[in-house]
Amino acid sequence: MSHDGLVSVIVPCHHAAATISRAVESIAGQTLAPAEVIIVDDASTDATADAIEAMCSRKWPFTLRTARLAENLGPGGARNVGWAKVDADARYVAFLDADDVWLPRKLEQQILWMQDHDDVAWSAHRVGVLGEAAARKPSRDIAAIPITRAGLLMRNAVATPTVVVRATVPERFRAEWRRCEDLMLWLDWLDGGHRGMMLDATLALLGRKPTTPGGATGDLPKMYAGECRVIDTLMSERRLSPLAAMVWRGYTWARYQRRRASA
Repeated sequence: MSHDGLVSVIVPCHHAAATISRAVESIAGQTLAPAEVIIVDDASTDATADAIEAMCSRKWPFTLRTARLAENLGPGGARNVGWAKVDADARYVAFLDADDVWLPRKLEQQILWMQDHDDVAWSAHRVGVLGEAAARKPSRDIAAIPITRAGLLMRNAVATPTVVVRATVPERFRAEWRRCEDLMLWLDWLDGGHRGMMLDATLALLGRKPTTPGGATGDLPKMYAGECRVIDTLMSERRLSPLAAMVWRGYTWARYQRRRASA
């Protein structure tokens, strides 16, 4: 049975003229082709729009759709714009950031695994970094462990370009957030009863290490503030007790200090 056409891919980009083509090429190189790729230009002011226009003139093994935002919404808001454009027949939604790439069997391995596990609403996997030594390769039978709230609060190991979610899951990114919008969504999914699993296979490569200066996660003070916002939100929504919130704030502060010391 062909599995082509099951997946819609959302690619937000901002000032990504140098990398957006590489990202989309990695989608085109998949052994399981998605039905569509939706690129959302998040109000770039460089040559990103020109790069996207050039890609639109090429033939791809999927439908390439684009949107250009007049106002910068941040990655969560841009992903939500693309999400709203996903084809109604899509069974899965996947995400790829403009400076990252997928390995060729990413969709094939992940979608086949999810088709064999109907009780799992979303899945993620390990990542490597472009230019570094090859990481763990997927085997025929991929092991997986549950993604838990405590695990995410201790360390968000779920990189957005690794996530595939069933299209029936309703929660979206909190669009107004500029930091930790991904972590908040993973927690929203888990608390909404949507089971997630981490696959023990490296199926994507990040364009740079997450803590690299200049990137969103490389700004340690803002990331710390974002993590505290997650804890405060869980408490305000009565999903975390005041005592538990205090404990997690203390843990987050200690982790922030460790990061600063090693930066």
